[in-house]
Amino acid sequence: MDQDDSASGNSPPPLRPSRHHRPSNRDEDTRPERPRWRPWFPFLSRDNSDDEREPPTITEAQIRELQNQVHDAHTRIRLLESETQDAHNAAQEAWAKLRVEEEANRRLHKAARSIESERDTMSASIQKQEAQIRQVQALAFGSIGGDSWAAGDDGTVRADLEGLQARIKSWAKKHAVDNMSDAVKGLSPDEHAAFIQWLGEVVRLRPGAGNPIQHLESGSMNKRSPAMCLQGLLAQHIYAAIISRPFFALGDPGEEVMNKVYSGIHQVNVSESHLWRAKTLRLLSDLDLSPLLHQAGTLSTRLWSRKTILRIQGLAQLRHERFAARSELLRAHPLHRLYDDDERCDGWAVGVVTHPAVWGYGSGDGREYG
Repeated sequence: MDQDDSASGNSPPPLRPSRHHRPSNRDEDTRPERPRWRPWFPFLSRDNSDDEREPPTITEAQIRELQNQVHDAHTRIRLLESETQDAHNAAQEAWAKLRVEEEANRRLHKAARSIESERDTMSASIQKQEAQIRQVQALAFGSIGGDSWAAGDDGTVRADLEGLQARIKSWAKKHAVDNMSDAVKGLSPDEHAAFIQWLGEVVRLRPGAGNPIQHLESGSMNKRSPAMCLQGLLAQHIYAAIISRPFFALGDPGEEVMNKVYSGIHQVNVSESHLWRAKTLRLLSDLDLSPLLHQAGTLSTRLWSRKTILRIQGLAQLRHERFAARSELLRAHPLHRLYDDDERCDGWAVGVVTHPAVWGYGSGDGREYG
């Protein structure tokens, strides 16, 4: 072995031969020298040659630096311990709140189950009551299934309308003034304006002329027009205020409430709305003008107790119609003295509406409302 190798403390130990390998001079000569060990701390060394060196001197600045580092490390440790304690306390508080919330949720679930139980009980009670109501309704409506129960068949309805028209005409003749001119002359300007406005609902006025009702004051019309106009006004009032209003007899606010219900059902199911209206009216059901109005009211209730519906057309709807002898909508006044199929007045515009047109829609089984 060389002298340098013996002086160094880092020389590798010789290989221990095994049973299968025998060291040779060739192996020792060719094996590379192992690097010496170098310490990581500057004061230590395993090199024997370093033992003769003087130990490095540590300055006070380095000592203070190390002390500061130790102090900072302790400070960070205390800070971490404080943060850990805070986190532990926060976790304890959160856990306590969670237990409180769980208890509250448990109580809420218990209350919800109690409410659901009460709801089921009430629902069962309501269903039982509804079943009883349906049974009572079935018994009540069982004997009034057909439209003939209330107003009769179509022939009876037409006869009733004709009878009402005859009574209106008779009453108008009895209470009308003798002539139109004298009646108009006695009116103040305000009364005259209101009178003209009323007549406009049943009489075709002539606004282009100086007197819009001049044609009612001329010739033979001067004496006949008062009764015709009064008949038309009374019929217009009866059909607008009574015949066309199914629930007129209930007055306010009953009529308004029933109309809202009627309209609401109509928006959902047209046929069911008319059936409801008919069945409802069936269940609900000192001048000499009072008996006439009473007759009109009775007729209105009977008509609306059917599943069919009515449409009333006055001058506003008939203004553009032209008379024809064969028309089913218009009928000439007896003043014209027309015989059957007389076409002398064909093409004439409507002058005075003494009785509005009444249209019926639907069938007895609650269909065909188009």
